Amino acid sequence: MIPASLLRHSAAWGIALVAGIASSQIPVAPERRIEPVRIAPAMLVDGEVVQTGPWQAAGGQVGRAAAANEIAFDLFEFLFDPDGKLYPDEVPGYGPSAGLGNPATRYRYVPFKRNTMVYNDMKLKPESAGAVAKRVAFAWVQGVAEPLRVFAATTENFNTANPNSSQARGDFTGVTIDFGTVPPGAGYYWADVDLGTLSLALPRDANGGYVLQQLAAANTFSTSNTFMMWGAKAQNPAAPQNPIEFQSLALNNGTFSLPGDQVDTRFGTPVDPLGTMFALLYEPPATIAPTTFTVSLGRLASGNLASLQSTDGNMLRVCKFIVPNLVVPPVQVQVDSASQPNLTPSLVKFRVTSRMGTTGLFSQTLDMFDWAGNRFDPVDTSTTVSNTTLKTDYATSSGSAARYVRTGSGTLRGRYQIRQTGPASALLWCQETDQAQWLVFD
Repeated sequence: MIPASLLRHSAAWGIALVAGIASSQIPVAPERRIEPVRIAPAMLVDGEVVQTGPWQAAGGQVGRAAAANEIAFDLFEFLFDPDGKLYPDEVPGYGPSAGLGNPATRYRYVPFKRNTMVYNDMKLKPESAGAVAKRVAFAWVQGVAEPLRVFAATTENFNTANPNSSQARGDFTGVTIDFGTVPPGAGYYWADVDLGTLSLALPRDANGGYVLQQLAAANTFSTSNTFMMWGAKAQNPAAPQNPIEFQSLALNNGTFSLPGDQVDTRFGTPVDPLGTMFALLYEPPATIAPTTFTVSLGRLASGNLASLQSTDGNMLRVCKFIVPNLVVPPVQVQVDSASQPNLTPSLVKFRVTSRMGTTGLFSQTLDMFDWAGNRFDPVDTSTTVSNTTLKTDYATSSGSAARYVRTGSGTLRGRYQIRQTGPASALLWCQETDQAQWLVFD
């Protein structure tokens, strides 16, 4: 079993008991960030890292702000320096300070444990679902001078029943990041890695996992390293975290020994549950506002085109009216955006922020028009429960995203439809939309 105790890293060596946790202070300085030497695509096959492409030189983001500066997942908690590089800190918008002194304070195990392979859950910022991460960050303690390679991969699922199966996890292609020989340090190291032409796929439903390994050479595990750990505060997009994490602490053979390697990461810290420090960043998409809309079914009660162009409380209110039959949705609104001729998307999302203006049981379906098939696509849809609470939903493209952009004009077309699924407080109920836009990823 893993002792419910962690080292707290911040300012100077010295053991003390704080809220039942053995703590140690370790200085954290800007030079503790380590730059990689090279990067290669790789996958896990039966627990072993298999390189699937050639090494590429790692450039990093020194001296410039990286294009991939939007957070998809953050179990690292960081701010950006003037060069666009990230550094560990406490983000005020995530919630109150953890109260650990230095805002770069993070946790590791004590007594020292080699968690050189981990598998943890991942909850994404919804906008990033289905996109790709172009930048990763993680942190570790280096025990002795030795070569270091870190393998990182995302997974479609967080499968607690079969964590050793790449198929059950839904592994995407990962990356191997080579740092050369790394000396030991008094504090912990962290890396902020621009993946260059490589990327890590992000789960389409915004929930999945990630796998990390620390290697001294190809499929030879580090002899003395441990990943750092941190938690997701209430307003962090990564919250709430699953308290289960898998950590290979003894075998170090690319598999987890169960049940011993299934860890409950609630240790009594201010940011419980903890997880292995990790962050994913992506390039922000182009946001495209509509140029026309059509109420295909229902009655326009109030609002106009401007109501759909931004989230500002100016609602487009459409109410149930004449319904031709019981099959069609009583409210159906089509939204177009024209004059986008230069779009070559890798991913398209139709984003709608809305609520019901009437209490009751309702559902909302979003879909996008496939210009190649000349129809609204029946697969890339999103159907969710709709009530009087304002919320944002997404329809996300799969396969070729270019089919959602009309050749020549670049027109995008989306649609939202409202159905009554149970009792409602009014016969001629109403729905309100504050935003209907497209997100187009290169």
